[in-house]
Amino acid sequence: MLHKTNRVTKVLLTVVTVSLSGAALASVQLPSAVSSSLESLHPNSTVLTANIDEDGLYLVDLKVNQDRYLVELTKSGRVVSNKGQGTIQDTPEASTTPQHIESVRKLPAAVLAAAENAHPHGVIVHVYQDHYGPRYGRSAFYVTVAKGNQLFDVGLSATGEILKNTIDNRTERVENLPAEIRKVAETTYPTGIIYGVGRRNGVFQLEVLVDGKPYDLDITKTGQVVSNKRSSRE
Repeated sequence: MLHKTNRVTKVLLTVVTVSLSGAALASVQLPSAVSSSLESLHPNSTVLTANIDEDGLYLVDLKVNQDRYLVELTKSGRVVSNKGQGTIQDTPEASTTPQHIESVRKLPAAVLAAAENAHPHGVIVHVYQDHYGPRYGRSAFYVTVAKGNQLFDVGLSATGEILKNTIDNRTERVENLPAEIRKVAETTYPTGIIYGVGRRNGVFQLEVLVDGKPYDLDITKTGQVVSNKRSSRE
């Protein structure tokens, strides 16, 4: 339980693994000096996400009433920058169907906005944070965006700069999915977005995003659904 003197809500940050095999939990604990500075700067605010960049700065995404702010601080609590990120209505909770995958809530507002601007009307189907990426010249966040039958890999810095924007190699398999199999999937999930296609022992194994939630859908070549379950991959 937090002490009454510190009203800034701490956050446990869920990080999706680089492979699609599962998820891991990690946490960014805010030093007391950082929490105190945030409380002084934005009283009664709520921490939505907290990350550490390659320079050791704390990047904290805050909810302040109906507004969002991205605050950069040193470990000692010195504020480096304090930038407004729009209102809470601009965040994924207000997105219309089809919805981004639920894990977008872990993205800093600047990162989400940049990914959406890169692919207007696209839907984010996968999110991954690389904590050590910036240290080795890689992106801090990676998102996969579905748009039509195409998939795009977008790599971004913690402040929303786009460092990579390429066609995902899964696009060809999604585009070449047999029409009869696609029809079964669309009948099963009318608002679903197919973002992964595999095949094993003659069975098509599809990854489908439905209202922000990932599902595994297995269909035989004759169109029979043999497995349909919520996926643990995000």
